[in-house]
Amino acid sequence: MIRIEKYIVAIIITCFITANVSANISTNIYQVQQLQSIHTELDTIYDHFQSYIGTIENDSFIIEKPYNATSYRLNKKIITVVNYVNTSDTIIHLKFYSTLNKYNNVGEADTILPNKIVLKKSDYIKSNKQFFEITILPKSTLHTYLIHQPISFKDYFVNKNSIYCYSNVFSFPTYNTNTNKRNFGFTLQYLFILGMVLIMFIFYLLAFYYLKDKIYLYYTFYLLTTFCQILYMAQYIFTKNIKMFNVIGNSAVDESTKGLMIFFYSIFYQQAFRITKNEKVIYYSTMALKYFSLVYVGVIVLGHLFSISFYNEPLIYSLYRIPIFFFSIVTLIATYNIVNKNLFQRIIFSGSIVYTVFTAISTLQKINFPIKDFYVDVNILYVGVALELIIFSVALIIRIKDSFLASEKLKDQLIFELQQSEEFIKNENTILEEKVKERVAEIEQQNLLIEDQKRLALIQSFEKEKVEIQMQALSSQMNPHFIFNCMNSIQHSIVTNDNEKASSMLHNFASLIRMVLENSSEPDISLDNEILLLTTYLKLEQERNNHLFDFDIKIEPGLSTDFVKIPIMMIQPFLENVIWHAFKFISYKGYVLVYFSFINNMVHCEITDNGIGRKKAEEYNLRYRTKNNKSIAINIIQDRINILNQNADVHKASLQIVDLYNEQKKATGTKIIIHLPVL
Repeated sequence: MIRIEKYIVAIIITCFITANVSANISTNIYQVQQLQSIHTELDTIYDHFQSYIGTIENDSFIIEKPYNATSYRLNKKIITVVNYVNTSDTIIHLKFYSTLNKYNNVGEADTILPNKIVLKKSDYIKSNKQFFEITILPKSTLHTYLIHQPISFKDYFVNKNSIYCYSNVFSFPTYNTNTNKRNFGFTLQYLFILGMVLIMFIFYLLAFYYLKDKIYLYYTFYLLTTFCQILYMAQYIFTKNIKMFNVIGNSAVDESTKGLMIFFYSIFYQQAFRITKNEKVIYYSTMALKYFSLVYVGVIVLGHLFSISFYNEPLIYSLYRIPIFFFSIVTLIATYNIVNKNLFQRIIFSGSIVYTVFTAISTLQKINFPIKDFYVDVNILYVGVALELIIFSVALIIRIKDSFLASEKLKDQLIFELQQSEEFIKNENTILEEKVKERVAEIEQQNLLIEDQKRLALIQSFEKEKVEIQMQALSSQMNPHFIFNCMNSIQHSIVTNDNEKASSMLHNFASLIRMVLENSSEPDISLDNEILLLTTYLKLEQERNNHLFDFDIKIEPGLSTDFVKIPIMMIQPFLENVIWHAFKFISYKGYVLVYFSFINNMVHCEITDNGIGRKKAEEYNLRYRTKNNKSIAINIIQDRINILNQNADVHKASLQIVDLYNEQKKATGTKIIIHLPVL
């Protein structure tokens, strides 16, 4: 009953201390009472005390205005004047501690003047950080002052008026029912989210390590800053549930981690939607979010480290929210217009909407979360954070699954194509060997049964077929070499996880292999199909070399490509040499022109490139010890030309290689001229 009366007296007194400072400085009255038991309890008398803000000059405190927790600067101090009244006949010794303030300067108020309090030290009141204790003699009043400097402009409702009177430092605080519910709910929520974020951080850090995808790296940074931010907020609650000690940090930690969260979130968002400068609105909105956040973090850190006089944390806090909220809305609207049917992007967009809605609600609400009358209280902002992280994790797991399945599918396709190619080459070689053996045996048997004239005719027929078989054998020697190089190109794309490029190259390669397989058993090919084969091959090499060169294939007007046939695989090896040797060491855009014409009843083909020339290519091959596949290919082509010319009378095939130079005698490329008989 006495305790309640004491509170009522204190409340009545504080109603009269809101007058102008220059007129009168209010003194707070505290009717002291010795604790009857060994425990810790919340002292609500301090809830209604009047405080003032100002600075210390010499032994005086200069008052500027009554204390307002939302408008002061960090270089100011707060003073509370308390008269501790002891009406008993015994000495009363009381101990207090605060989970919010550090009392670095306490003592007796010697003189109270308008706008000024003269200070003096006293043996009856002492302080140590957030702890202070007083001794009041019987039938006396102790005129004291308590000075603390704020660590944060934010006064979270869970930390207001958190001064406790205790008799045993190891006793736990005693709370009312609402405080217990709030602490219990917040503690469970923070512990759950901290554990969830930590597990996600480890998982996606490992995902980045194995998959080498930067989107997982930026997401781990986002998770790390989120973990630090939630951990900072959680310690306010944790300190109220364990033995007393001062809270860690200040609002600089809170706001800096929030700024870094938005910074890394913006980078992650750009990676998730592959945002480029072509999407101007969303690109510049996300860039604004990044740089506004960096500047915000920089201003807060500098303001706290150097105590800048013009630094006003509440103003900076409010100014930062305006552009961040604006650009967030612009980004979401712009994203809605570009989001495609990609499931990953749609889930990321949904998670961003959820987080934005919960953030807006938590920012605009003026009271505790509406379900505060339920069994526990929760923080709606961190409910949004938890939902967003869960949604993002679903999207990223889908992305990991899709990447793995696509990689496995490409590998299976490649293995299948390789097996088919190897089996085809093996079968072709076996068939050719059997044909040769059968034909030789047949001719030897016929040579024993026919006359010399018939024998000569048979020998001539055999020689002609032998030439065709040799042509097929030489062509088959080229096919494995050509297929091996194509396989290397596709394998390189798969190893570097460029799935889109690998898929395109695999499609072109499959088309090319199909054409080669369909025509390899024949000694000739229509010029139309040869041009299609060369075009497919050059496109494949363009993708493999990241468009290192351009090409054109031109045909003389009037040349019928459907009916003209030429020996198969006579042109492609020269194009391969151009790409692998002429363009290998260039620092400019390569170009190769293939021109077909019809001259003297023969197909005339010119291959012109702007490469480094044969001389430079040979020098580089010697310098870098590069295997010279060029000479092997040319030798095979020359052998095929010699075989073709064995049965030709007038129209004989020929090969000519011309080195091109400019006026300064500098190599500007190579021209290859091939004359082929029409078959």
